[in-house]
Amino acid sequence: MKKDDKRLKNLIPFSQRTENEQRKITKNGGKKSGEVRRKKKAISDAVLDVLEMPVKSEKLKAQMSDLGIKTDKNTDMLTAAVAGLIGSACAGKVDAFKELREIKERAESSPAREEYPPVAIPATLICGAYADVNRHISEGKLREVIIKGGRGGWKSSYVGLKLPELLMANPSQHALCLRNVKDTLKDSVYEQIKWGIERLGVSDRFKCTTSPLKIVYKPTGQTIYFRGADDPIKLKSIKPPFGYIGVLWLEEFDQYAGEAAVRNVRQSAIRGTDENGESGAIVFETFNPPATAQAWVNGYVRDIEARADDPDLRKQGTEILHVDYTSVPREWLGDDFLREAEELKRNNPRAYENEYLGKVTGTGGNVFENLEIRAFTNEERASFDRIRQGLDWGYFPDPTAFVRVHYDATRSIVYVFDERKRVKTGNEELAELFAPFKREQTIADSAEEKSIAYFRSNGYNIRACVKGAGSVEFGLKWLASRRKIVIDKTHCAETAKEFESYEYLRDREGNFVSGYPDENNHFIDAVRYALNDEIMRSKAAVKKTRY
Repeated sequence: MKKDDKRLKNLIPFSQRTENEQRKITKNGGKKSGEVRRKKKAISDAVLDVLEMPVKSEKLKAQMSDLGIKTDKNTDMLTAAVAGLIGSACAGKVDAFKELREIKERAESSPAREEYPPVAIPATLICGAYADVNRHISEGKLREVIIKGGRGGWKSSYVGLKLPELLMANPSQHALCLRNVKDTLKDSVYEQIKWGIERLGVSDRFKCTTSPLKIVYKPTGQTIYFRGADDPIKLKSIKPPFGYIGVLWLEEFDQYAGEAAVRNVRQSAIRGTDENGESGAIVFETFNPPATAQAWVNGYVRDIEARADDPDLRKQGTEILHVDYTSVPREWLGDDFLREAEELKRNNPRAYENEYLGKVTGTGGNVFENLEIRAFTNEERASFDRIRQGLDWGYFPDPTAFVRVHYDATRSIVYVFDERKRVKTGNEELAELFAPFKREQTIADSAEEKSIAYFRSNGYNIRACVKGAGSVEFGLKWLASRRKIVIDKTHCAETAKEFESYEYLRDREGNFVSGYPDENNHFIDAVRYALNDEIMRSKAAVKKTRY
C-alpha cells in the first residue's frame, strides 16, 4: 500500500471500520498504552531513586549550610532539591516562592490521607495477651510500652505490626527503630517491619530501601529510620522533613548499656511536638529478660512494678506486658519451634524457663551456669565417638585455641576433652602440632581464609564456620542452654578457666547487661566453632517463626 493510501485509510473513523480492524486497533492501542505507562513508571522510579541518593557534592552541602540546613552522610538529594528551591525563593524568584507555597498547601490539605485511609491490625493478628495493651495504645493512654518475655511471645511481631499502623494514623509522626549494634538492624527490626507491612496488606503504600536503610510511607512522606544506639549524638542529626519522631522502638532492650544510656538515647531521639504543642510520642521496649537477676534491665522493670500500686510513685503512661510462647496460638509458631522448646524443657528446665518463659532464673553474672568441671576417666574418653574439633586463630597476645569436643545430642550434653594452646606460632608449626587430628573435621574461624587454605593444602579436613547477624550471641545462648557442659579439668585447663570466669558485661555503675564481652573467650569460641553445624541448625529452626 502506498503512503498516501495509508494516510487516507487512517482518516477513516473507528466506527466505520470492519470488526477485524477495530479489534486490531484496540489491541495495538492497548499495547502502546501499556508501553507508555511502563516508561512513565520507570522514569518515576528513576527520579525517586536519584532523590533518595546521598549528597556527595561538598558545594551543595555548603550551600545548604548557608541556608541553615544541617547536613550529614545521610542527607539525600531530595533535601538538597528543596534547599535549592528555598534559596531561589530567598533570592527573589517568584516562581520558586509560588512552588514552595503550593507544596505547603498540598501538605496541609493532606489529600493523600483521604485516598489512603489508615489500616488497623486485624483482630485475627491480636492474640489475647496483647488485647488490652493494644487498646490502651490506640486510646492514646500510653507513652512507654515494655514487652518482655520468652522466645515466641510475638514481641517483635506485634511492634512490627503496630508501628506502621501508628504512622498511618498520625500523619505528622515519623518513627525510629534502634538496636544497640547497628550491624544487626537489617536482619532484625527492618525485616520485621517489612513483614508487618505485608501482613497489614499495605505493601504498595511503602517504599523500602537498604541504602540508606529506611522505609517511607509514600502517600505522606513519613519515614521509618533505622539506627544503632552506639552514638546518641548521631541520633540528634535525624531531621524529618516535617513533623517529629513520634514512635521509638528499642529492640533487644536488655543489650543497651544501662538506664542512663537509654535515657540519653530517648532524649536524643524524641524531639518536636504535634500541632497542639504536645509530644504524643510512644516508646516500645522489647527484650528477653537475662537470666541473671543483677542485669540492669531486670532491676529497671522490678522498680516500675514495685511502684505500680502506689498512685504517687506510679510511672504514668507506662505498661509492662510479660508474654511467652504459650500466649500465642500454636499454629503461629510451627512444629520446629515447639519441638525445640520441648527438647530444652526436657533437657535443661532452668534454661527453658529463662529462654522460653522469660523468667529470671539466675542470681549472678555468670553466662554459663551449666558447667561440670571434673577429670574424665580413660574409659569415658574412649567412648566418645561423635567428635567435633574447633579452631580459633590467634598469634599474640591472643592465642591460637584448638579444642576437641563430643556432643551427646540425645541428652544435650557437651563434653570438652582435649585442647591445644599456642602463642606466636605460625601455620607451619601449627600444622605439625595438630597433625594427629588432621583426618577428623575441624571447623575454624572463617576470618582466616588463607590459614584455612594452607591447612587444607596440607591434607587437613578443615572448613570455615558459618556466621551471620547475631551468630555469636545465639551460639553463646545455645551453649548456655545445654543441659550440661562437661570439661575435663586435667586436659582442658584453659577451656575450664574461660567458661568458669565468663560473665555478662557490666555498665559503668557495675550492673550486669546482657551483652557478652569479646575478651578471654578464645576457647569458648573454639567450642562454638566445633559445634557450628548444630548451632546453625537450631538458629534456622528458631528463625522460621516471628517473635
